[in-house]
Amino acid sequence: MLGSQTEYEFTKEWVKKFERKLGAPRPEDDPIDPRARKIERDAIASTLEELREELAEYEAEHHLNLVREVSITK
Repeated sequence: MLGSQTEYEFTKEWVKKFERKLGAPRPEDDPIDPRARKIERDAIASTLEELREELAEYEAEHHLNLVREVSITK
């Protein structure tokens, strides 16, 4: 779980990087074996899913804390 706004922002940046990596076309002269490339892409996709889950958890917790603060101040 992300523990701070800094970790949250850092994780968002990594999500963007991984999304770009997955969206990038494979070069025609790609020297990497297609099976190895698939393993790499699967690993990136898995990590991306985990990071998105962490972001969602942080956002939900942050929203809950914000709601609590608003309720307390009313």
